[in-house]
Amino acid sequence: RKKMENPEFLTLPEMAACLKVPPSWLYSRTRIKDSDFPVLRVGKYCRFNPDKVIEWIAAQQTQRK
Repeated sequence: RKKMENPEFLTLPEMAACLKVPPSWLYSRTRIKDSDFPVLRVGKYCRFNPDKVIEWIAAQQTQRK
């Protein structure tokens, strides 16, 4: 996937829809203390760079092999 020059950050429901996962899955990843999950916190809101999230997921798949 080509990286975006100026990434558009997605809301939690938008990111969940992109990944086809329940929002609760993303909520749980953002609540883990000291997690390396790529989330940008804007006050009480979470925003996601889709490229970074996909890179993180790919890295997790590689680690499990």
